[in-house]
Amino acid sequence: MFAPRPPGGFVIDLEIPVYRDLLELRAEALRGYFSLLTNDPGNSGDAPPGYRIFRDFVPTRGLAAATYMDKDTDEAVPVIEDAELRGRDRLAAYHPSRARGVSNTSESRVGVAHLSRFRPSRIPTPENLALSSRFTQANRQILLPYDAVIALIFHAILAPLTAVHALLYKRDSRAAFGWIALCFLLPLGGPVLYVFFGLNRARGRAQRLGLGGISMGYERGRMLEQIHPMPDSVRGEYVKLARIGQALSRHPLTAGNGVEALVNGEQVYPAMVDAIEQAESHVLLTTYIFDSDSTGKRFCEALQRAKSRGVAIRVLIDGIGEWYSFPRATRTLRRAGIPIARFLPPRLLPPSLSLNMRNHQKILVVDDRVGFTGGMNLSDRHLVEDPDNRSPTADLHFRLTGPVVAQLREEFLRMWQFTTHSRDVPSLTEIAPGGPFMCRTLTDGPDEDLDRLNMLLGAAIAEARHSVRIMTPYFLPPRELIGAIQAATVRGVEVVVVLPGKNNLPYMHWATRNMLWEILYRGVKVYYQPPPFNHAKLFIVDGYYTLIGSANWDPRSLRLNFELQVEVYGEDFAAPLINSIDQAAAAGREVTLEEVDGRGLPTRLRDSFCWLFSPYL
Repeated sequence: MFAPRPPGGFVIDLEIPVYRDLLELRAEALRGYFSLLTNDPGNSGDAPPGYRIFRDFVPTRGLAAATYMDKDTDEAVPVIEDAELRGRDRLAAYHPSRARGVSNTSESRVGVAHLSRFRPSRIPTPENLALSSRFTQANRQILLPYDAVIALIFHAILAPLTAVHALLYKRDSRAAFGWIALCFLLPLGGPVLYVFFGLNRARGRAQRLGLGGISMGYERGRMLEQIHPMPDSVRGEYVKLARIGQALSRHPLTAGNGVEALVNGEQVYPAMVDAIEQAESHVLLTTYIFDSDSTGKRFCEALQRAKSRGVAIRVLIDGIGEWYSFPRATRTLRRAGIPIARFLPPRLLPPSLSLNMRNHQKILVVDDRVGFTGGMNLSDRHLVEDPDNRSPTADLHFRLTGPVVAQLREEFLRMWQFTTHSRDVPSLTEIAPGGPFMCRTLTDGPDEDLDRLNMLLGAAIAEARHSVRIMTPYFLPPRELIGAIQAATVRGVEVVVVLPGKNNLPYMHWATRNMLWEILYRGVKVYYQPPPFNHAKLFIVDGYYTLIGSANWDPRSLRLNFELQVEVYGEDFAAPLINSIDQAAAAGREVTLEEVDGRGLPTRLRDSFCWLFSPYL
């Protein structure tokens, strides 16, 4: 087939159909010309009289295959010139029909094209051709460099392997078909992209966490099990929704919890810093973004003071989220001697460049007596009333007391152990009841918890009898949730969706506009709330079931990130949040089907293009 031959390449026999076909495909992509030069006066340069020079460009390192015709015998003599054509001497491309080389005189004269800006002085003399005559059978062979052949071999191995993996383990036929096509049609790049973005590495990482439950590479989570008993104090109207969470969460539904909603950084940050200042045993903090601005410095100073009092500090920051600000807060914390870990940081050695599977959870636990969670990062952007804030971002965060704090602690420790392989945190202290609400923590992520939140939202919407209210900054729900929302409106359930009128990520806003017709068409009420950009995430069913936490209604939160949500049962907790959602809707404007359908063609094209990438937004 092919054999190594100097200089720096392989000679591939083009009589073997597979290589001839590969070359012709490559030639077809180049769409070039076959170059034919004759000894006409003014064009032949150094070519001696009586010789006609036929040059066929080989698209590897500028080498050229050539034949010349003997003036007496009129026979084509094949050779390969060993020189490189540089700069303007290069041929742009060649005609696919000449990929096999020149075999005879009549074939050589088919189709005449020109060599772009060719310098006649570079046409080889008979002496030069004689020096290269060691390359025989040029009419049947072509010289390929080592790296090109190695790349072809790797592609021939990797493309089938990655395609078969996608065929077996992708559960969405459209995704499987797309990956298979990419793996075969994009040489090397397709398999490499699949390895970095198509594989679900959560199985191995879940095993490292000791989670188990996944024995193969399928994209699925742990089997559903009713592992916790239902508390006797659960009210009758709560039972159906409570059973859903019972099957999806590793934590039991607990009574005696207090939950307080805090609005924006003006209320949230003082409460969190005050809790750290009162810490006596330990402080556990995880966040996606820890900015190094005034808010970040405020938290760093509070953590340093707690450490100086002998409090055990553990801080976990996402490896991508830490780069949202510079200098990074992690450096400040390390200089202060505070134990800090980065969740799946990007690195070159060993390679770890995944942009997905981010830890999007927000948890603060102080002495197991008080906890905080929600959607708010540590950043000046959430100080909405600050006149110097150029990008004000409204949000909600929640202060929790009671047994649910122990569940927040356990989820922090799972991620801490995953990152550091250690659980060196003080023992759990006794937790006293904190309020009247029943609560449970539920996690979602690309590990054994895959699709937990997706199933919870769909089942909760299916159980709704009166109303469903959704407030989220990013709204690109999967098909099953769109179907659940549509079915709810058909049953007569009032569904209200409140979104930001102006998003901090414009492409998310555009992609959402492309799919809104699907729910507007079925009678869902959609409102755009006025600025500032609202990052709050709320889901309320029938006025008593509230879901709070870090997850958005988009593929990144529902499938790619590690998220944490807390179920809260109780009308007294839901009522003020319902009022807040309704006020935001009233202050904004309703989106109509006529508005969405009336977009101009350029706007529709832009929105549709962004929507194409919705699985990765």
